[in-house]
Amino acid sequence: MKIKFIIDKLEDVAEPLRGLYKQREDGKFQIDTDAEGVEDIAGLKNALDAERREHLETKKKLEGLNKNELKELAKRKKDAEDAKRKRAEEDGDIEAIKKQMADKHAEEMASAKQREEKLVSLFAQFHKDKP
Repeated sequence: MKIKFIIDKLEDVAEPLRGLYKQREDGKFQIDTDAEGVEDIAGLKNALDAERREHLETKKKLEGLNKNELKELAKRKKDAEDAKRKRAEEDGDIEAIKKQMADKHAEEMASAKQREEKLVSLFAQFHKDKP
């Protein structure tokens, strides 16, 4: 007789084996083992599912735009920023240049912070059952 590693409910296994299982985050039960190479990846699966849902939502939002339109919008934004910086340089407006650079830096830092928070969250989910 084979013993299932993951079950939906304790009633799916014989009474004497029920003590071997622990409940996971997703409500299923898994054999509680310290065997090397066997890890609970439910947190990773949940994070992957969340990322996939977020990707699909973003994809739906951008469905109306094609790649050329997105590239054109990005190019226009960069061109506008470059033109603004060039005007400030020509006018000798150092403060405007500093502000533009500070704004761009703040935007990049916010983006980096979001990526970091996402990675820390995924890392924490993966290692929350670890000592």
